Amino acid sequence: MTESIIKQKVKYFQEPLFEEFRKDYCYVCYRRIKDNKGLYIGNSLWRHKKCKPYRIKIG
Repeated sequence: MTESIIKQKVKYFQEPLFEEFRKDYCYVCYRRIKDNKGLYIGNSLWRHKKCKPYRIKIG
């Protein structure tokens, strides 16, 4: 493998036990979302408005 490949951090995240608590955690940074500053992505996933999902550039 070449050094130009971006090394990703391995993050371990435990899903909240109850479905209603899933909206409180960002799936990108895994931090708590406070004061209705989150965006609903779908499939019970939420993220901060400031967090941008990772994109992998191939080629």
